[in-house]
Amino acid sequence: MKKPVRVLHIITGMGGGGAESFIMNMYRHMDRDQIRFDFLLRSNENMYDEELRSYGSRVIQTASFPKHLVQNRRQVRCFLKDNQYEIIHVHANALIYMTALREAAKSHVPCRIMHSHSTSMRYPWMLPYHLLQKANLRHLATDYIACSEDAGRWMFPSSFQVIRNGIDLERFAFDEKQRKKCRTELGLNKTQLVLGHVGRFLPVKNHSFLLNVFHHVLSQEPDAMLLLVGDGPQEQVIRQEVMELGIADHVQFLGLRKDVESILNAMDVFVFPSLYEGLGIAVIEAQANGLPVICSEGVPNEAIVAENVKRLPLDHGEAGWADAIRTIGRARCDSIDLLRNAGFSIEEEAAKLQD
Repeated sequence: MKKPVRVLHIITGMGGGGAESFIMNMYRHMDRDQIRFDFLLRSNENMYDEELRSYGSRVIQTASFPKHLVQNRRQVRCFLKDNQYEIIHVHANALIYMTALREAAKSHVPCRIMHSHSTSMRYPWMLPYHLLQKANLRHLATDYIACSEDAGRWMFPSSFQVIRNGIDLERFAFDEKQRKKCRTELGLNKTQLVLGHVGRFLPVKNHSFLLNVFHHVLSQEPDAMLLLVGDGPQEQVIRQEVMELGIADHVQFLGLRKDVESILNAMDVFVFPSLYEGLGIAVIEAQANGLPVICSEGVPNEAIVAENVKRLPLDHGEAGWADAIRTIGRARCDSIDLLRNAGFSIEEEAAKLQD
């Protein structure tokens, strides 16, 4: 029997971010007799370790970057020299970590994919370096993939292919029984307004703004609840802000969850005030659930499919966002077919990547 083609994915870690969700959603819907994913990580973060190993994937951890830059370069060079890959797939928000692409080019890996998952970068002072690498990229990568048109234009010097962050649309479809069950488990009654957010605790997700918006909502809806799904380095900072605002009884930190679809059922409005997004897979999932969505203009237009989604500038302020939340209504919208037609079906997007 012919051995599967092994693809080496290179990413910081396999936590709860959008790029990691993209990889796993794709992998679960591919023919693993033909394609096998391995992983070269720069951290010990890996919430999918058991699942990946059950698929026969190798997971290798190298030294961190940029703290251990020289050690990381040496380890990547040695690994690529000792293990022959036909395809490497590098995931990034900006062109900062280029070591793996350079070493793969030196090792003559024939297919070297660069994949853009964002439309901006966390540290603006590094923008000149990103732009310099954008000019050099044509000598290092052979193929360009982006999660959206905006993300492709942000990273690549020439043409690229868009492969959407597809999801299992039916899995995220609204379920009334699950709604009742989940709200009961979370101690929520039938009538109270429940806002929700899914995202890592990082500056780009703008949790502080979200908390202040919710504080305004509480002045009109005193029994409202905010559900926060995710983890990340700023979680303790956000927990402290919740205490300082005096809203601890109205905010639930649900942590990193593998049952996000169940939690979405319990929500009434999904709020997503990101500073920027490559696509915003959490917004796609919320739309598949039929949730009304209030999101920032940092979410690309091409991610907006359903009728009950409202994009708001952040400069409308917390009070303006709170008014939008209270007036958008709680009626769900069946958007599964719209999302499928817009290219967000995991089956179709996984087939593209496998090809």
